[in-house]
Amino acid sequence: FGSSSHFDSSRRVPKPPLRTRDACGRPQMSVFEEAPDSEEEDAEVVKVSSEEEDEDALQVRSDVPPLRFRGYRRGQELGSGASGKVFLCHRKDCTGGFAVKAVDLRRLQLSPNAEREYTSLCREVEILKSLPPHQAIVQLIDAFEEGHWFLLVLELVGGGDLFTVLTSREPPQLKEREASFVLRQLANGLTFLHSSLVIHRDLKLENILVASERREQHLVLYSVKITDFGLSKSVGVGFSAAHSVVGTRPYTAPEVELGGEYDFSADLWCLGVVLFILLAGHFPFERTPKQQAELERIAQGVKGGRVVRSIVAGLLRLDPKTRLTLEALSSHEWLQDTADGDGGDRPKRQRRVPPPPFPASPAPETPGGAERPNGACGGVERPNGVAAPAPARPGALRNGGACAAAAAAAAE
Repeated sequence: FGSSSHFDSSRRVPKPPLRTRDACGRPQMSVFEEAPDSEEEDAEVVKVSSEEEDEDALQVRSDVPPLRFRGYRRGQELGSGASGKVFLCHRKDCTGGFAVKAVDLRRLQLSPNAEREYTSLCREVEILKSLPPHQAIVQLIDAFEEGHWFLLVLELVGGGDLFTVLTSREPPQLKEREASFVLRQLANGLTFLHSSLVIHRDLKLENILVASERREQHLVLYSVKITDFGLSKSVGVGFSAAHSVVGTRPYTAPEVELGGEYDFSADLWCLGVVLFILLAGHFPFERTPKQQAELERIAQGVKGGRVVRSIVAGLLRLDPKTRLTLEALSSHEWLQDTADGDGGDRPKRQRRVPPPPFPASPAPETPGGAERPNGACGGVERPNGVAAPAPARPGALRNGGACAAAAAAAAE
């Protein structure tokens, strides 16, 4: 999978207006027009940049979004890809900052897969709008078009993606309790998504952001959030079944690679690969083994006790019907020691990773609560995800996606 592809072609039935929130978290109604599933997305690799740009140049350059838009002021660039750039942004009437992902619609129109990418853009925003706030999911704040740019304002998550965090450790792996702390949150997030009839389809280290970390003696416990819904799919009444071949190897479930119909259990395979990497510090395989016995042998190589190896083996099942369920996983004994970990009721030392500082320039005078213009997707859109190449070999970790997620749902 050098790139991700979509083959679903049915359109979604219109839904009633969905409640979203404005930049300060106030409830707000907005109508979104349904869009068909996209078919393909080209891979992109995001490059991290911490350089601040000259303000005069910012206002005249056409390759960057406006310096001020809808009451927001754009800050420094955090990352960029072929179809999107991520910036810090600030709003005068709100404390804290946001991450804004900007998609140049002119460049998108020149893409050989423009229609497919645009459809994916719309679909991701639709899914984010439909989801109520959840502690394990990066929240959509606002989305609109400004000139030839589409701007997506998201919750700012300042700790980077889990791939970057993991590879900064020596060795690049987590201890059992650290991994179980992360796994419990991911299981919680997937349970929420699946109950909302959404299959993520691209859960991987680069799509897991670190919001904060808490130290307990020799352990570092990371609070995480799931991001990037560019490849996600809503299922259920009024929606087509999931059957597109999407994702990033080797995270992609075997039933997805086969091109047939699949369900929520595809996310459980991804979760198994993530857990293996967290514990082992490398990918379990380059190509999905054809025999279950081989997968069980691989699972036995995980550093840890019998319990954790049984979880990895239970998630990495070729037959999705025999795969460990989220309900069984959440109640598993291995996760019970971190039952208070998603927010923790113990006042341990917790460090929230701050984002890069904003430029000292004052924020715009635009009042809050400005009316959102109708965009090309009927009011709100979501930038195209950046599906990245998979690692070349299982023995080493190599970034297969966005590193610029140091701000929020960066372009991945």
